[in-house]
Amino acid sequence: MPNRPETKKCPFCAEEVQYEAVKCKYCGSMLESGQQQQSQVAKKFIWEKLLSEKLISASAPPKDPAGMAFASVLVPGLGQFILGQIPKGTAMFVAAIMFGLATGGVGYLISSGLAAADAWNIAKKLKEGKRVGQWAFNFGI
Repeated sequence: MPNRPETKKCPFCAEEVQYEAVKCKYCGSMLESGQQQQSQVAKKFIWEKLLSEKLISASAPPKDPAGMAFASVLVPGLGQFILGQIPKGTAMFVAAIMFGLATGGVGYLISSGLAAADAWNIAKKLKEGKRVGQWAFNFGI
């Protein structure tokens, strides 16, 4: 395989071992192969990008907490979506649909209430000038 190093450091004892080694010959620790290591690095990078905490500030003028709560009563997650918490709002909507289907609609009503409480509290924080993360939850229960 071109452009790959011949050795790597054991993460446990810091000794140099062959790049494709599965077990360290110095300390006996199990190692990941080079290909597994690259796969793990790629997965970690993807998860870090997905879960990176992008902070949201209030819009000008800030959204009314009651309006955001009402939006989330109508459609769970809509208030969060409007406030800029797009991934969270989408996840809340999908979860409400699935929970509602699984419980004959009762789960949808519960999800609407939780989404409304969260939207109210997040909008209130933003109105106070505080910043919130994409996935910040505040049910205020």
